[in-house]
Amino acid sequence: MGAMIGARILRYLKLNLNFPISRMYLWSDSLIALHWIKGAASKWKPFVSNRVIEIQSNADPANWHHCSGKDNPADYISRGASAEKLMNSSIWIHGPQWLCQKEENWPKGSNCVQVTAPLPAARVEQLPPFSIVGIDFGGPLYTKNSDNINYIVLFTCGVTRVVHLEMVHNLTTETFHLALRRFIARRGLCSEIWSDNARTFKKAELELKHLWTIINHPVVKDFYASHKIQWRLLLRKL
Repeated sequence: MGAMIGARILRYLKLNLNFPISRMYLWSDSLIALHWIKGAASKWKPFVSNRVIEIQSNADPANWHHCSGKDNPADYISRGASAEKLMNSSIWIHGPQWLCQKEENWPKGSNCVQVTAPLPAARVEQLPPFSIVGIDFGGPLYTKNSDNINYIVLFTCGVTRVVHLEMVHNLTTETFHLALRRFIARRGLCSEIWSDNARTFKKAELELKHLWTIINHPVVKDFYASHKIQWRLLLRKL
């Protein structure tokens, strides 16, 4: 609303002042409002879109700039300042100090570039689907054929991001083991499994490690030695 009032005041000044205006500057301490104004009005919902259309029709979006809240004289009114306080305020009378300086000394918004961390090496290797798997639970949810609460075990390929879903009836380790066996039977063995430190997954890791140690048949040992699943736990949940 503040930006819209500012745009209306600008329109009033342009219509009623009897001298040419070469350049215009409008300031706002709201980054959200500036993002709306500098974007296409059609992208926003009707309430915002209608006001953005009015603002853009009265002022070029390029004329809008950002200032901090402490340098915004309009904040004094919105905070309920008395008339006496306004009369004694240099910011209210003259504006912020930098406004009296040359334009090159005015605050300028910086273009922020999001820094993205590099992907793990396993994420960029050419591997078969589901060689590296991330696991998590989804739910609870209800199904048509059951009145009980169900959950979904979500298997996500770490390379291609393909998703495999298995429905389970509870969050016990035994039920998860069965879902994991169904997944392996359908998709094949995976070399790595990534999960958080949920108790179900953590217990499953310990039991699977114990399972590998008690399989002593030479053929089976050789097979799992070359296809052994490596389980990696992410940060512990608080």
